[in-house]
Amino acid sequence: MKKIILMLALATWGILYSAIVSGYIYDAATGEPIRYANIMVRKSSMGTQTNRQGYFSLSFANRGKRVLQFTQISYKTVLQEINIDDKDKDIELRIEMEKSSVKVDGIQVIGEITTEVNTREIKVGTIFTPAQELASLPQVAESDLMRSLMALPGVTPVSDFSNGMYVRGGSPDQNLIKLDDTDIYNPAHFGGVFSTFNTDAIDTVELMKGGYPSYYGGRLSSVLNITNRDGNRKDFTGTLKLSMISASTTLEGPWRIGKLKGSWMGSFRRTYIDALKPFYDEIPDYYFYDGHGKVNFDLSNSNKASVSFYNGKDNLLMDIGGDFLMSWGNSAYTGQWTHIFNPGVFGHFVLSHSHFESSMDYSDDGSLIFLRSNYIDDVTFRAKISHRFNDKNTADYGFESKFMDIFFVTDSDEQYDEDGMPYIDSKSITNSIFYHHNYTTDNFWTFEPGIRFNHYRNMEISLPSSKSSDNFNISPRFSIRRQLDFNSNVYFSTGRFYQYLALASADESSPLDIWFPIDNTVKPAVSNHFILGYKHQISDYLAFESEAYYKTYDNLLEYDMATDATWDNTIMTMSNAFHEGNGESVGVDLQLRNDWNGIQGFVAYTFGVTKRKMDGYNSNPYDGSFRKYYPRYDRTNQVNLVENLNYTQLTGKEVWGAEFKFGMNLSYYTGQPYREPERVFSDGENYYFLNSYADKVRLPDYLRLDLNFKLKWQMRRYSLEPYIEIINATNHANTWYRIYTAEENDGILSVEHEDVSMFPFLPFLGLNIEF
Repeated sequence: MKKIILMLALATWGILYSAIVSGYIYDAATGEPIRYANIMVRKSSMGTQTNRQGYFSLSFANRGKRVLQFTQISYKTVLQEINIDDKDKDIELRIEMEKSSVKVDGIQVIGEITTEVNTREIKVGTIFTPAQELASLPQVAESDLMRSLMALPGVTPVSDFSNGMYVRGGSPDQNLIKLDDTDIYNPAHFGGVFSTFNTDAIDTVELMKGGYPSYYGGRLSSVLNITNRDGNRKDFTGTLKLSMISASTTLEGPWRIGKLKGSWMGSFRRTYIDALKPFYDEIPDYYFYDGHGKVNFDLSNSNKASVSFYNGKDNLLMDIGGDFLMSWGNSAYTGQWTHIFNPGVFGHFVLSHSHFESSMDYSDDGSLIFLRSNYIDDVTFRAKISHRFNDKNTADYGFESKFMDIFFVTDSDEQYDEDGMPYIDSKSITNSIFYHHNYTTDNFWTFEPGIRFNHYRNMEISLPSSKSSDNFNISPRFSIRRQLDFNSNVYFSTGRFYQYLALASADESSPLDIWFPIDNTVKPAVSNHFILGYKHQISDYLAFESEAYYKTYDNLLEYDMATDATWDNTIMTMSNAFHEGNGESVGVDLQLRNDWNGIQGFVAYTFGVTKRKMDGYNSNPYDGSFRKYYPRYDRTNQVNLVENLNYTQLTGKEVWGAEFKFGMNLSYYTGQPYREPERVFSDGENYYFLNSYADKVRLPDYLRLDLNFKLKWQMRRYSLEPYIEIINATNHANTWYRIYTAEENDGILSVEHEDVSMFPFLPFLGLNIEF
């Protein structure tokens, strides 16, 4: 206790006798905050970053003149001179960064683009990018956030028809996905082909592939932070987009009522495949829509607030001898308040509500053949304080309280045993306290210890044999970095992570996957991360990053598909419904990024191996023993080449009076594990297969080349941008799954197979209009 009091006293002493320079950084054209911009003090090792609200602070113990350098990807470097003549006098700045080469009074704009690797925070496995850069990648019909992320090292897709992210050996349910600080539970449209998020409404995307700080918890694998745009604070602007399957619009602008002012943004997208149904009967009656909205309140320099929402839904209706209806969707509502207590203490408070539901209804002549309905409700309050004690010590601390209600029911007029139809209603609460510290020494060392205390309680569950659970877990985190020189560093990170939810899913994640809460019969899943990394900014235009990782998993839960036939509400528990086991993942991510004169992209290579061992799964067909296996999403080698060329910027020439841009995405993955029958038997009428291990064979390797071409005509008040997307330009037959059949020749039975392919050669046309 004495040590804690001494530490706080020393920190307070540093605050009392230091001048603090703080402020917000904005986009000069739109007035929106610039998140995670780098601030360096020239001719020193001091520096920091803006937070997700665009705020920064630096403390100085000595008088004198300083030059601050502000950098961010896609923006021009800004230099600002400050003069600290009184240690008791704080300085407040408002910095505007330009994407074009202009000069602002009092601020010098430098022509080079600089990306710092030695930020104050240790960015373990972190990729941060503006959404507009992800949107430039070739996509199926239109830009898609989740699909773009799958081109990054360490992120593995399972097929063309699923946008579930498998990050460094983790399954999609192990990813914490947040939209404006609200958890999103199943971000998929169109059965997984498209993601929930409209890229036009999104400002920034941050993916942490492991070793993330203690202010995040509840998942084992990764954190995906998506931030909606605030809206233009200076002018009314808009975008209209028309693709071959959907239309969308995004509008934004400033608002003012008396002395109160702020900005707003609204975005809406809808497919129109269903409109073709009267002309093409074979087309299913299907559509999806999504809408983003945000209103910001600039109350004062010390107080800012926002209210945002998201709502999206899919509907599919088919006639299969009866009416078959599937629907699923997300909604999210978030209220945020940021308060600057003093220049060195920044508070962020969030109240959010997230809801996901899915249903599948099959009826005929008014009789219910089958119904399955599932929803998850999440209400969360979170408070986080960012505290700069002095130029060497900063901390983030706070708490999070999450209330969850999970409901799942099936029904049928043809079912006589009601207990054989699953009925689950569960209510739980998770309370967490977290602390994360950053300490930087004068000799280029940075230390980041952290800890998170979790208390999970399942307060109520409808299954009689499943009792309420009560779990208390401690989740420590630690990272250390050594700065080798101004442009390179090496670091190590480790941490322990817990998860209190399980997902019932097949080999591929889908929108109809069902979330289950843990009860007293199973333990929370736990994973340990060990990460060693190296970063080197080779030049202003070229950067290299590498990370080696090792992850362990314990208390993993894998849904037992046989439970569908043996379900009994009176005796069912989570241990009866799931296989339990453990696993491990090991691998290396390598990435070389380039950004020079209109040529921007990266080449990435990932080597990764993931293995699991689950009780009751992957059994030897002869002796019934269980063994380790490679899960379906395991791909040993991955290579991605992503490049975007702005021909006009590179050469200074236009094509037909328009700016011309070209993009490509070349992906290569080694084959996935797959099951293969060991033997085939016949009773004279039917054939029966004796199935083997889940990873008996590997499917063929995956290769896909996507291209896009864009022409942009800039008028006085608006712009026109038609584009062509070509998916799988080489028409390579990538295997989705395999169909096994039995062949009999001269009385000898053999197993044959046929491969079913994914996307063939697909061209798409579209048009973007900005005003």
